[in-house]
Amino acid sequence: MPDSYSINGMATHMDALLAEMRTTLGRMTEETFRPTAGRGLAAHGRVRATVGDRGHLTELVIDGHWLSSVDNQTLVKAVKEAVCGAVDDVHEQIENLPPITEHLDEMVEVLDRTLDEISNDLARAVGGTASL
Repeated sequence: MPDSYSINGMATHMDALLAEMRTTLGRMTEETFRPTAGRGLAAHGRVRATVGDRGHLTELVIDGHWLSSVDNQTLVKAVKEAVCGAVDDVHEQIENLPPITEHLDEMVEVLDRTLDEISNDLARAVGGTASL
């Protein structure tokens, strides 16, 4: 009987199967719940804001030449407009993410295949049949 089907060698094969399953499920999760960043512009692009997927401001860029020539009220209005636009953008991206159910069949297939292989390896290792 080959070492991969002995009780001792089976653990290595099971680790490899579980690692493959984790990698596949991780990839599907990343595709479904990929990080998003919202972007907003104001004052003809002179003010740019970026927010993370929870709506926290991560970047605010203001054109220095425009900043020196604008009054405070216009600046505040432009910053608010850019930030609100970025928040709206991230909310739209989140609303348009595909539901996890799109990957459910693939997840079940990976899990079934992994459990079948583990069951088959266990059966070979003990010299009988096994069923999970």
